Amino acid sequence: MIFLFQKTLIFAIPLLIVALAGMFAERSGIINIALDGIMIIGSFSGALTAYLLRGNPFFVDHNQLTFVICLFSAAIFGGLFSLLLSFSAINLKADQTIGGTALNLIAPALSLFFIKVLFFKDKLEMVSMPDSTGTTRDFGFVILNEDLNPVAQIFFNKAYISTFIAIGIFILLSVWIYKTKTGLRLRSCGEHPQAAASVGINVNRMRYLGTTISGMLAGFGIGLTMSQGGSTGGTDIVALILNRRRGISPGRMILWLDIIIIASSIAVPSYRPDGTLVPFVDKIMVVVYGYILTAVLSITVDSTLAGSKQSVQLFITSKHYEEIAEEIATQFHRGVTVLNGQGWFSKEDAHVLMVLTRKVDLNPLLRSIKAVDPQAFVSVSTVTGVYGKGFEAIKSPREGGKKSLKNRG
Repeated sequence: MIFLFQKTLIFAIPLLIVALAGMFAERSGIINIALDGIMIIGSFSGALTAYLLRGNPFFVDHNQLTFVICLFSAAIFGGLFSLLLSFSAINLKADQTIGGTALNLIAPALSLFFIKVLFFKDKLEMVSMPDSTGTTRDFGFVILNEDLNPVAQIFFNKAYISTFIAIGIFILLSVWIYKTKTGLRLRSCGEHPQAAASVGINVNRMRYLGTTISGMLAGFGIGLTMSQGGSTGGTDIVALILNRRRGISPGRMILWLDIIIIASSIAVPSYRPDGTLVPFVDKIMVVVYGYILTAVLSITVDSTLAGSKQSVQLFITSKHYEEIAEEIATQFHRGVTVLNGQGWFSKEDAHVLMVLTRKVDLNPLLRSIKAVDPQAFVSVSTVTGVYGKGFEAIKSPREGGKKSLKNRG
């Protein structure tokens, strides 16, 4: 059981970082279809850095330092590669799906090309290298603490320093994007770029920033995955394309694709490092674990996407309605509708502001309203869907739309 929790933690953290990478790009207004290509470039650059550094006995003696340098190398090169997506989508106005798919095709070809040119091989292998005493040593990235209690062993035995670095990065960037001025500007460029541009925000610069951070996180995340013997299936590309074109749930699409992929692995012989064939019973257990992980992943993906896109509707009654409306429009880049009304008891004319915004912006918006008018009357309700400029697009099959138009004619 401890082994299962350890492996879950080891492989969940890199995927968490890559998911954060996709969120950054999405929030800036760019759909990062090229995540898989960026991860390939990140893994290649990280492995190449490890190969070059371990030629020096100093870095063989200090494996953890080597590991951290390789991870940040993967992040840097992933960020640089993501600039190609930024340039094609922002400057050339190219279709983001086609541009991202092209980068996904270029990345493995580019990596294999450099491996053949530099090493005259079909793959880059990490071999044991001699340390300062002449003893040949493997990587030794794992932190071992066998004497801990079972709960502590989950986090601190057979662990990687990258796990704790990734958790720190996740917390830091989550706070940054939701609690800082730059993070608010980044999100406004993704949700309503016209409004952001109208108040002087450089939308293109923010999108470059979001995509570059996305690329760096993707490179960092796959560096973690590859260093721990894992890989990615690439099914998120298909899921995102179908979600964008047909409105199909990404989590559900990933679930069905991964079910097919995992099931097909039973028909392919698997071998242990010593060359012996893996028994069929062991393969069945791997498939079961794979299905459990895939089911949890698909539910988490849909829940996370639904939570990040959830919207709320506010009705605000205040004598200072003009100041509040101006604050919401300029600071939060949200549209405000002024409704004329009358208090039934007082028979006095009143102005009611109607505002639709993302749920994540609700608390800062309420604080802003209170700063202008502590006596303002505010009602908040959750809405099931908001469609239009600055929110979600109405997704429906094209053929269905054409038929409905014909029927109306």
